[in-house]
Amino acid sequence: MKRKITLSIKLTGIFTLLIFVSVFFFSLLMISTTKKSLERQQTKELLHFLSLVEIGYKNELRDDVNFPSHAIPYYILYRVSKADGSLLRTNDALLPVLPNTPAGQSAIEFREGFFIDGDLNLRYVAKEFSLESGETYRVQVAVDLHQDNAHLVLEGLPPIFLLFSLPLLILCSLVAFGVSSRILLPLRKIIQQAQEITSEKLDSRLDEGGAKDELQELATTFNQLFCRLEEDFELQRRFTSDAAHELKTPLAVISGHVDLLCRWGKDNPTVLEESLQTLQKESRSMSQLIEKLLQLTRTENNQKASYPKEKIALQKFLQDLVKDFQLLHPEAQFLIDCPNKAEIFCNQEALQQILRIFIKNSLNYSDQPAFVSVGWNQEKHLLWVQDKGWGIENHHLPHLFDRFYRVDEARNRRTGGTGLGLPIAKALAEKLDLSLEIQSLVGQGTTIFLTFLH
Repeated sequence: MKRKITLSIKLTGIFTLLIFVSVFFFSLLMISTTKKSLERQQTKELLHFLSLVEIGYKNELRDDVNFPSHAIPYYILYRVSKADGSLLRTNDALLPVLPNTPAGQSAIEFREGFFIDGDLNLRYVAKEFSLESGETYRVQVAVDLHQDNAHLVLEGLPPIFLLFSLPLLILCSLVAFGVSSRILLPLRKIIQQAQEITSEKLDSRLDEGGAKDELQELATTFNQLFCRLEEDFELQRRFTSDAAHELKTPLAVISGHVDLLCRWGKDNPTVLEESLQTLQKESRSMSQLIEKLLQLTRTENNQKASYPKEKIALQKFLQDLVKDFQLLHPEAQFLIDCPNKAEIFCNQEALQQILRIFIKNSLNYSDQPAFVSVGWNQEKHLLWVQDKGWGIENHHLPHLFDRFYRVDEARNRRTGGTGLGLPIAKALAEKLDLSLEIQSLVGQGTTIFLTFLH
């Protein structure tokens, strides 16, 4: 099994790498800055002694004054020669003739194996000067970098930085690991608690105590997720139970009549006819129930379902809708309260299905002849369906859109309801950005409002 790398180790590695890169580039910057500063200082010093040698030699030739060799430090190497290279004065006979350098600048002369016991490594300045007599001379001064203490210290800086950076990196790694482990301790607690939560223990919650930081926000978010999952699981269990209950009754009826026919009913024409009618009725009821279950599932679960909106002439749309119901219920009374030029943007097929569910419920749960009115309020952008039926008690209203919820089981059996019409209407309304509201008074009727949110 592949060993996992913990977040603490990853954070420690990242932090240590950042420290290493920072120390590395800081060391390079310090060494580079020190080197340039040293070069400027050496160049300035060499130019000073170059001027001193030049002036001293001119005075010696012109005024017969002794050359000021005592003013030249031991570590400064100088050479004065004629233009043809013949040596006139020097404090180091091994100092070679070096090319001229640009004014105000120095140069490096490195020759590998120049000496028997080492290399030549000089920083120098060199120039030519002329006397009044017209004679040309060359003068050069140099410093041996192998013997220069500042240069030697500069060369020793990289290993010194490396020597001190290793303990620093180790210390930073330990501190980073300790701090990250301490910070991530609540996260480990969240992981442990989350692993203990199963489908049977969805009522458990993570501890949201501690610092007010992102980890507490994470625990709160997980708790909200578990709360939604608990609600969804409960809805799923209840849906399964309700679906089983709804299918149990027609299956029991079918099974009973099949047993009756198998025993002796098939020989009795009256019993045979009655059983066949019952079987046909219950089969249609089961088919209707299954179809509505499938429709509800498709509507709720199909996130990619498209409900394109179009402009609808509302009055004609309502008239066509009512006309279909009048053919099936000629005794019912319908009223349309809608302005002639009212228009809405909606999916016509889905809206028609929602209104059919509401109107059918109004017809089923009203004394005959039923009265149903459909209208539109332009200012509030809402449609309503109103009846003067039996009405619904207030404590039933919050549950009307729950699956298989019945206000009265006996009444629903009589009207052939499945308890799925309103949940289907609600699911479609959500797809169309419509809000639903039901108002009802027992004995006076029910009104359903559809508000267009967009």
